[in-house]
Amino acid sequence: MARSTRQVFLLLLAVVAPALVTTLAATTLTAAPAGAVECPARGTRVVFARSMDAFGSGWGIAAVPEGGGEVTWLLPPPKGNTYNFRPSVSPNAGTILWDSNQGGRQRIRTIGCDGTGAKDWSVRSGPKDSMGAAFSPDGTQVAFVARMPGNTSKTQPKYGLYVAPFAQPGKARLVTKQVAAGGMHPAWSPDGAKLVFGAGASIPHLAVVNLDGSGYTELTKSKNGDGEPAWSPDGTQIAYNSSAEGDEVWIMNADGTGARKLATGEVSAYQPAFSPSGEWVAYVKNSLGHSELWRINPDGSGDHALTTTTGKEANEAPAY
Repeated sequence: MARSTRQVFLLLLAVVAPALVTTLAATTLTAAPAGAVECPARGTRVVFARSMDAFGSGWGIAAVPEGGGEVTWLLPPPKGNTYNFRPSVSPNAGTILWDSNQGGRQRIRTIGCDGTGAKDWSVRSGPKDSMGAAFSPDGTQVAFVARMPGNTSKTQPKYGLYVAPFAQPGKARLVTKQVAAGGMHPAWSPDGAKLVFGAGASIPHLAVVNLDGSGYTELTKSKNGDGEPAWSPDGTQIAYNSSAEGDEVWIMNADGTGARKLATGEVSAYQPAFSPSGEWVAYVKNSLGHSELWRINPDGSGDHALTTTTGKEANEAPAY
């Protein structure tokens, strides 16, 4: 599927498809206050969206050990057309945010690291059709994309890039209006000062902007579209999905130079995510009839599967 087409498909899926969330007990645990749930140390597991049908029904949120192995559900897929997708994990508390259309409206929801306590993070008084949440490096803020106020078009919706305190989602503020309808999902720079995201109209490209909306700079200009960026923990590289030569994972310097292909799939490869150590890039490798999570070193070595299924399962949107 062409990059720009798949981006539009994912956006439509976010509004009309089903989903879920999963859990895993890791051996290495972080210290927690008395009475609190002990969360697996960051980097010991990969949280992701999973469907038992590669054609997009029954999506939920699951987890797998960072080196691969048994997959466990954090919140099993509910019946009907409820959609849960694209998780983001808090770097300090293990809390998970994800996209959902539960209750018939697109919003961001949250659960604890063990899959309990599911509730809305988006508030009715805030931006509508919120999606693509990304925790800041210190876990105190959330970047996300939402429909611009006053825009009610169902065929050509306009979106903006917002930032809100995690503890106060109702205090969201607009960062920029230059967001693409497909590859818009934001990622933070490691110092928390900038956001990289999908921008543009029919053919999205990657752009970077300061939190106050200044310094807007285009990083890519693929003729077929780029999106789904992930910033390396040391701040030097950005991995992303590109249709420059197909539907593949590419990596470049943080200033947009030195772009090169990193990973491919039988059909496509997309949705990269850096591990906290920067040693690995998890991504989705799509084959005919199903998709799996893989990981690869940023230099292109060590490529291997994290999930292995035998049916038509779809494993997507990895997050550490």
